[in-house]
Amino acid sequence: MNKIIFSPHVDDAMFSLGGAIINWVEQGLSVRIINVFSNSVSSRGFGSKSTDKAESLARIQEEQSLVSKYGPIFEYLNYNSSGGRGNFFLRKLISAKKQMLLNSDKNIKKEFENYLRKQIFDDASEIFIPLVPQQRAHIDHLIVRNTCLEYFSDKQHINLYEELPYCNIDSSYEDYMQKNDITPILYSCDYAKKSNAISAYQTELRPAWKVNIEKQYNSLGGERVWLLDNMKKKVDFLNF
Repeated sequence: MNKIIFSPHVDDAMFSLGGAIINWVEQGLSVRIINVFSNSVSSRGFGSKSTDKAESLARIQEEQSLVSKYGPIFEYLNYNSSGGRGNFFLRKLISAKKQMLLNSDKNIKKEFENYLRKQIFDDASEIFIPLVPQQRAHIDHLIVRNTCLEYFSDKQHINLYEELPYCNIDSSYEDYMQKNDITPILYSCDYAKKSNAISAYQTELRPAWKVNIEKQYNSLGGERVWLLDNMKKKVDFLNF
């Protein structure tokens, strides 16, 4: 059984599903994490006009230190961060329609679509896509979410994982998911192992984020995903 997880940036998947990922690998399952916007500085450095490639490489090296200990397979597409990442007005307008993206982001979205078309995902037992509240999400996260939802629209089911720490800060999506009969699934895990793993991300991990991630775990008793078991069902993902 193979599990494929799409992560907008280095660390997003482990922050959100790290405990489950560790469990799956320990059970002998193959876990492939595809980091889309991996050629980017940390959120602390964003907006500083920094083009420091050393920082993006440092983030990847931090993550690679987890391979020997926890065993997931990391893949890096090395796209640059969205040009509209800090544009809050554009964030409110963005949809799956390409004309609502900046030209640079349209190009990245197209390149990501081409990447997906060239891949073979038939052997994946489960696919995980980031779920992040619309008003909380950065545009690069929305590009990953919406492009994957478009591409995998013919799949029987898709898992939307709660992206942390954002989903802990804004839980407005919960009512939306429940009203549309999207099923929550809770993965129990050893939080001590997850905490140790995500501590490797020193470049990005802020103390407040780690507190929020632990708070979400304690509140739910695990890590939560939402099973979209009918992809042809008309659900407006862009409004939650």
